[in-house]
Parts: sequence; C-alpha cells; structure tokens
Amino acid sequence: MFDRIKIKKDAKAKLNGSYLVMLAAAFIISGVSLLIRFAAIRFTTEKAVSVLLTLFSTVVTAVLSYAYAFFCVKTSKSSEPAKFSDFTEGVSHLRPAILGYLWQQLFMILWMLAVLVPGFIIAGIYLAGTILKGLDFNNMEQYLENMFSDFGSMLNGATSAAGTILVAGLIYFIIVIALVVVAIIKSIQYSQMPWILSENPDMSVRKAMRLSIEYTKGNKGNLFVLILSFTGWILLAMIPAIFIARLGAFSAYNAGAVMPGVFAIFVTFLIPYICMAQTYAYYSIKQEAFETGRVKEENLQ
Repeated sequence: MFDRIKIKKDAKAKLNGSYLVMLAAAFIISGVSLLIRFAAIRFTTEKAVSVLLTLFSTVVTAVLSYAYAFFCVKTSKSSEPAKFSDFTEGVSHLRPAILGYLWQQLFMILWMLAVLVPGFIIAGIYLAGTILKGLDFNNMEQYLENMFSDFGSMLNGATSAAGTILVAGLIYFIIVIALVVVAIIKSIQYSQMPWILSENPDMSVRKAMRLSIEYTKGNKGNLFVLILSFTGWILLAMIPAIFIARLGAFSAYNAGAVMPGVFAIFVTFLIPYICMAQTYAYYSIKQEAFETGRVKEENLQ
C-alpha cells in the first residue's frame, strides 16, 4: 500500500548523516546546469554553438539525473552514511543514463504528436469548412458587392465570425488541456526508469520502460500527489530568490535572467529530500507490483 506519510518519514530518517554529502552532489548538478544555461544565453546568436550546447545539455542532464537516482538507491540500501563515490559511480554509467533518457523523451514526443496532430487537423477542417461554407463561388462578384451593403449584413457577418473564433478557440483549448493531461500521465508512467536502471544497469531501456509502466499502474495519482506535496517547500524557495533577484543591484532585465539561477540554488537544498522520497516511493510501488503478480522475478532478467 502506498503510504505517502511513511515514505517521506523514511526519506527524512535516511538523510540523517547523509544530507551534506547528498547536498554536495546536488550542488554539482545545479552548478553544471547553471553553467550550461549561462553559456547558452551568452552564445544565443551563434547558431552552431547553441545547437552544440543543447546537445551537450541533453547528455549532461541524462547522466546527472541517472547518477543522482543511482546515488539515492545505493544510499537507501546501505546501513552506512552516503558516500560520494556512489554518485561518481553513477556518473560512470553512461549507457543506461543516456539511452534511458533519450528513449523516455522519444516516447514523450510521440505521445505529444499523437495529441497535437489530430487536434490541429480537426481544427483546420472546421475552420476551412466554415470559410468555404460562407463563400458562394458561383456568384462571387455579387457576394463581394453586397458583403457590406447594409448594417444588418455587417452585424450578421461579425456575429458569424465571432462564433467561428469562439469555437476554434474552444478546440485549441481542449487540445492544450489534453496535451497537459497526456504529458502528466506519461511522465509519471515513465518516471521510474532511472530507478529501475539504477538497480539493473544492464537492463534494456525498452524493458525498463515496460516495468515502469507496470509499477505505476494504480499509483499514478499517488505519485502525482507525492510530487505536489513538495510544492510548499518549492514556493518557499521562491521567496528569497525573488527578493535577491529584485535587489537594486540588478536591472529589470538582469533580474529576469538572475532569478531562475538564484531559485535553482535554493531549490537545490530540497533535492536530497525529494529524490530520497521518490526512491522510497519506487520501492513501495515495486513491492506492490510483485505482490499483485503484475511483475515477476523473471521479468527482471
């Protein structure tokens, strides 16, 4: 059974004696990410450099995210405090980190396209049909002459146009909502891949994704609420970030550039707690999947 309070309590208990080491690793991740961000801002006009930085950022994000999940798994299973060598060991696992990240992002993109393409096709067909319906190609000259002949026709045209815009806006709104819902569901379904690959570095990314989907069955809502439960801490971290970024030393432009970096620094203090809680959540849903028979030992081979 998924017990969010117990999961967070176990995570806090495990951080006793290990928090500073895990925080140091988290600051390395944040520091590298910020350096790449500032480099990308610096070379925005250089297209080739910008593309290379984007690719480099993708690889670094994949490796460091996996490494920290690996670090949390090793620490959670050990009776000793966290060792920084466990984090560096995770960094050395390039194959599962990069392939797992790319495979996950590929399927996220495919699901986004599965929502966007049909949605825009429907919207396009509706708009095209509405426009064509209002045109009489057999009497186009007369139509143009009488289009605004009197106030009544103008009012009818305006009302028709407003209705078309309203319906089109509603269609696009539904597309956006569907996109957000699908993105949340799929991101939660695939969210356990770093922890699965941390426990099984030699496992294929396809099998890791299938297991992640099985593990999260019936627990997507619980995992979503677990993530939301950290919102208060994250909002609290925004307060000093906004205050520092808005000091007189920064112009309005610099404040917009500095605030995300300052915010990232304060949020970094939460990373050990959040990641360890996610690790214990992973153990909980994994145990449930085995107990219900959805996953068997041979599935891990």
